[in-house]
Order: sequence, then C-alpha cells, then structure tokens
Amino acid sequence: ENLDTKAVPPILCAGITTWSPLCHWNIGKGSKVAVIGLGGLGHMAIKLAHALGAEVTLFSRSPGKTADAKRLGAHNVVISTDAAQMQSVANQFELIIDTVPYAHDVNPYIPTLKLDGTLVYVGLLGEVTPPLHTVPMILGRRTVAGSLIGGIKETQELLDFCGEHNITADVEMINMADINAAYNGKLPENASKKTASLFLTYAFSGALQGLSLNAGAYYTGRRPMDDLNQGWLGGNTLYTLGARYRHQMGGNAYTWQLNVDNAANKRYWAA
Repeated sequence: ENLDTKAVPPILCAGITTWSPLCHWNIGKGSKVAVIGLGGLGHMAIKLAHALGAEVTLFSRSPGKTADAKRLGAHNVVISTDAAQMQSVANQFELIIDTVPYAHDVNPYIPTLKLDGTLVYVGLLGEVTPPLHTVPMILGRRTVAGSLIGGIKETQELLDFCGEHNITADVEMINMADINAAYNGKLPENASKKTASLFLTYAFSGALQGLSLNAGAYYTGRRPMDDLNQGWLGGNTLYTLGARYRHQMGGNAYTWQLNVDNAANKRYWAA
C-alpha cells in the first residue's frame, strides 16, 4: 500500500525476472553480485540485490553510468572494456546477472566468478555468440545458466519485499497528448530508449468466473545496441492476445494461461 502504483507494474516483469535468480542462488547479506547492463532489468537487479544485503557491482562499457548505478544501490562500477579493472575483480562474484538483450561476448566475465559461481542470462533469447570458452568454467567449476520469471508465490514474496523496503521501478510518465510521439520514437533523444504499452483485460463472472481475456500492444522505442551508443536498434511493436483461467482446488490456487503474439508467431502456455 505504500508503493507508488505507477511504478509497481514493472516489478511484475523486470522485477520478478531478476528477483527469481537472486532467490534461487540464495543471495543475501555478504554475497557479492554483479549485474551486466543498466536498463529495465539491470536497474531492478541492482535495487533488489542491494536490499538483500549483497555487495553489488555493475559491469558497464560506459563510465557515464556510474552515477546512476550508485544512486540505485551499486557499490562499485567496473568498466568491462578496461582489462585492468576486469582483472581487479577476478574470482569475486558468486552470481552475475546478465541483462543484455542481444548477443555479446560473456567470456571476459567468466573469470570474475568465484569457485562454483554462476552467470545467469535473463535478457538474451537466442544464440550465444561468440562461443563460450570452457577453460575458465572447468577450472573454477563455474556455471552459465538461464532464468525467466517466477511463479505466483515467488511474485507475491517479491511484492511483499518491495513493500517492506519501499522498492519500485524507475519510470517516466508520458502525457496522453504525447503518446503518438512516444509510439513513433520521436520524443527527445533522452526519451528515445523508453517503452510504451497498453493492455486491456476482461474478467468474466458467474459461471465463467475465473476466466479472463487480455489483449495488448507493447512498443520498444529506438534504443542503443550497447552502452557506448555506437549503433541503434529500431523500435519494435509486439501485439499479444491471451486467455487466463484461475481455479481454487483443495485449498490451492491454480492458474493456466495461453498467450499468442506476433514475435515469430510465438505461442506459449504457462501454468
């Protein structure tokens, strides 16, 4: 109840996506965690890891991210293109959360993991390129893993945690009069990396209680390919349709959901 409702919805996306691996790998007070990339996922990963009591480091290609990272809760910022800085954090991290959404070289990060440490992908959906070098993995019993989102129970735990620690996502509100400019990526340069979304849900009652239908559009504005802004990716629009059914049985709540979207005609079930 104490959280700004405008800044809560991203917790159900970027928040749970980064919270789930933090919980799975038992991050807490005294842990050393690193985050690759400072965007929607990255800024939530820093906030949550910091609130859990971990020492948090941001890996970035841009020194310009330092002030934002420390404002969010990072204790350190390491410039990943600086070999000396990377060497200075060798064998340190038990978990690295990689939030970058495009193919990139993760080999320089593997040696910064401690024995039995894990680098977990939460942003990339696709082929890992360039290939992984296995020697640092074998010698340090290190792991490269992947994680998506959490279940209902884990999401509720996250919301409770955010309420207790007053954590919300950093958001920018856009006036309705500017929605066309936002949708077409024509806002000023400092807003061109933003996203806009519209989702509608209809919940049935009576005999169909528990069934709901949803439809939405999600626009990702023009955004940089990397932290140095050396190239830009054009905006994308995702349309999605779905149905969800929630049912109480034996004292437990069960949810089934089917979504269809226009990303390569993607269809997926969640239960």
